[in-house]
Amino acid sequence: MFLGVVAACAGGATGRRLPAVVAAPNPAPMATTPVVAPVASAVVAPVVPAPKCPGPESSGERHVAELQAPDGPRRYLVDFPSAPGPRPLLLAFHGWGGSPAQIEATTRVVERGTARGYVVVRPLGYNRSWNAGTCCGLASELHLDDVAFARAIVAQVAGGACIDRDRVYATGFSNGGFLAHRLGCEAADEFAAVASVSGTFGVATCKPSRPVPALHIHGALDGIVPYGGHEEKHWSSVATVIDRWLAADGCKGAVSDELFSAGKARCVHNTACAGGAEVALCRDGGAAHTWPGGPKSTGWGGSQDLDATKTMLDFFDRHPAKASEQSL
Repeated sequence: MFLGVVAACAGGATGRRLPAVVAAPNPAPMATTPVVAPVASAVVAPVVPAPKCPGPESSGERHVAELQAPDGPRRYLVDFPSAPGPRPLLLAFHGWGGSPAQIEATTRVVERGTARGYVVVRPLGYNRSWNAGTCCGLASELHLDDVAFARAIVAQVAGGACIDRDRVYATGFSNGGFLAHRLGCEAADEFAAVASVSGTFGVATCKPSRPVPALHIHGALDGIVPYGGHEEKHWSSVATVIDRWLAADGCKGAVSDELFSAGKARCVHNTACAGGAEVALCRDGGAAHTWPGGPKSTGWGGSQDLDATKTMLDFFDRHPAKASEQSL
């Protein structure tokens, strides 16, 4: 059974909801009232060796979990597939002002990830924000260690469930996408691959300890996190994201081989990279600040030309083990 839960649900996948203060829908992005105590120092948790699939264990359930950090509790939701272990683990980070409920409503990552056998974790950011460097909100302003928080989640989940530690992935939207890139750069020993939607680089350098497969998806019409970057906020352009990953992964050439094309969306990639890594870019010419293909990606700025959730899960499925641990 999964360990360290605040409340385990007894009613299947619907589960027990987080308290209203945590899971209120559509919060204002500029909210300033903290929802949990500040975590100013690194968030740590005891690393417990992962069990070798003892049974019975959580299957097809949702748990509300709490990680006891030095300066206060941090919460996250864990959804388990019905598939037997060891199972891949996917951390999905919401955008600035978002919530675990919101990212599922936007992406259906839980519904579709668990159908493929993934354990899906949706953490709650401090004041609904993540410190991904120059982005975003109070977490960034306070320099909270969300890389350590992500590591601690992986350790806690793996300590109580049958997780394949070579198949741990990170994805996110907007601010959460910024954090996914940062995790690839700074926690390559933990995450096998990363994928970002509408979130570029908020860190100045990317020097992973090994080649990390990276996927970036972005709408060309994005006015929140512009495709060409935001100089004043020190958010990189999409071109810089790809260039940095190509360099970090020791790739030869550009991202030019076509993976997908439909309507105004096109995906290209480069697999001539060290350690079996891959760098991929999907540009959706009809999309603004949205998760393409998601149930809410409609109207102006929305797009159904590209299914970002399927593209991301397919990408992770192509990288079932960590690339070479050799430092570049």
